[in-house]
Amino acid sequence: MLQLSAQEIEILFSPIEVIEIVRQGIINDANAVYSVPQRSHYERGNSINLIMPAYGPKYYCTKLISVDPHNPEAGLPSISGLLVLNNNENGECLALMDAPK
Repeated sequence: MLQLSAQEIEILFSPIEVIEIVRQGIINDANAVYSVPQRSHYERGNSINLIMPAYGPKYYCTKLISVDPHNPEAGLPSISGLLVLNNNENGECLALMDAPK
């Protein structure tokens, strides 16, 4: 299984490549190639947790986000996240990626 940090992802893709990937994603979404259900939103104390799934023809992914506005007071980022990429055919976990934004 591939594991990528945010820094590794930034090295792998130039800003121009990211723009093209996002552009193609918008086109595919408009053509119903992908399914992006509404995210789940949970609050507990000061924390907000988001679960954001997306499904495509070959892969599906789930982005897990935690937001705590008080974290910067402790020197931590207010948002942390992880994206899990799975094979659509058999559910195999293919990658874990840092997703802080």
